[in-house]
Amino acid sequence: MVGPDLKRKPGALILLAISLLCFCPSLAAEDPSWSLYQDGLRAFAEKRFGDALNAWQDAVKNRKERFGRTSELLRSALTEPAALRAKDSVRRLIQGFASEGFSERDIAQVKAEAGGSLKREVELWRAKNPSKAFFDFLLAADTVFEARGSAGIEDSLKALLETSALLERYPEAEFGIGRVFLAEGESRLAEFQFRLALDCAASLETPPLRYEIIDALASVARSRGLWKDYEDWLRQDLAGSEIFSPRNDFLRQAMKKALVVQGIDSFLAVYRIDEVRIARPAAELGEFLLRNGRSEAVTHLAIAVNALVTRGIARLREEEPSFSFDRLQTFWAKARADKELSAWLEEAGLRRDLYYLGEALLVEGSRESARGIFGILSAAGKGDAWAEASRLALRRPAGSPATTLP
Repeated sequence: MVGPDLKRKPGALILLAISLLCFCPSLAAEDPSWSLYQDGLRAFAEKRFGDALNAWQDAVKNRKERFGRTSELLRSALTEPAALRAKDSVRRLIQGFASEGFSERDIAQVKAEAGGSLKREVELWRAKNPSKAFFDFLLAADTVFEARGSAGIEDSLKALLETSALLERYPEAEFGIGRVFLAEGESRLAEFQFRLALDCAASLETPPLRYEIIDALASVARSRGLWKDYEDWLRQDLAGSEIFSPRNDFLRQAMKKALVVQGIDSFLAVYRIDEVRIARPAAELGEFLLRNGRSEAVTHLAIAVNALVTRGIARLREEEPSFSFDRLQTFWAKARADKELSAWLEEAGLRRDLYYLGEALLVEGSRESARGIFGILSAAGKGDAWAEASRLALRRPAGSPATTLP
């Protein structure tokens, strides 16, 4: 279901934890730091910030100690003669260790039973009372496999050791600590923690959380009036998006031209941006650029609007598969009839983003395109802030900036 999921709320980390449990059941069962992380999530949701802080700090400590020991075992194993012969191959190292204490028949039996699975081979050898050096290596390798699986490691000793080192860091818990500091009004400490979490983002069990961390850094920069940092964080957030990649420079130019020349309806009918995550940072950056008189505002706000409308269209098609976008006004009427979608679009800020897009177009001299947007927004009744602002904007000539922006 395409639901109201754009705006990132405090409960997002709880949903993240549930999804991680689905993907990493063995990690949840065997890694104490995971349980501590869950304790922190529950405490934070209940506004028991002290308990959340203690749980997340303990999770960071536990994770570092556990996988620090794992890394030590791996490094020790790599000094063994068998490792020197194995070069970078996990399988050859296992073969070398096995040949020192087991028969060719035993080795062949394990390989046959493992069926090509490196993780299974490690488990089988652990059950055969190997030498201490062999067992330590197997224990360390199995600990890493339980946490991250063997797919990304394949047959590389280097990748195995690097993955173990990554697992010593716990960016999810570091981020949680920052959220506690922020909730308690300690924005500088929060920023330090968010930066720490971002520095070890390669260790994230769910890589998309990286954008949550960057969003948090942008929010802190904005609250402290650090406007250059604020802009930089928003740009970094968007840098991971396909539509903002350098190879799509021409596409973004074509989108802006369609909007300026043909208007909002044509722009939204022709282009689809199915990446709703970027709507909020694109809109924030667009508004920031608009308030500072910079020309990129139109492109960023247009992309934010398009991403929200694209998600709205997908939602409408769930109920009416034949629905086809033709005009923003028609889409708006359909969306308003769907209470859940209407509430989500309002919360996600579609009207706000449209208003700022209209202002950015007006400032650039694209009065007709701006009027198309303001005309739709102004249809709301008296007392509606965006409608009132749009009615005032309709009276201004092209190229004139608003004296104040809502």
